[in-house]
Amino acid sequence: MLVDSRHRRVEPGTYREEAERNLIEATQLFIESCYERNVLDEMLKSCGFVPGRADQPPGTDHLSVPVQLLVSRSGSSAHTI
Repeated sequence: MLVDSRHRRVEPGTYREEAERNLIEATQLFIESCYERNVLDEMLKSCGFVPGRADQPPGTDHLSVPVQLLVSRSGSSAHTI
């Protein structure tokens, strides 16, 4: 049995799932903020982001982070990265 800091019983996996949700939300907000400040390309390049690259070392975990960005400058509709 797992017990949290408030001595409540928790189900296995609860902490990991909550941590993943929090990480996804934080990443979404960060990317949206960079986009709104017009520094998204610079930030992605500085982090070593390479579009379309899916190779990862064996045993590496990853999370999918859906992000919708509204493009008002070009007049086009929302797109997802």
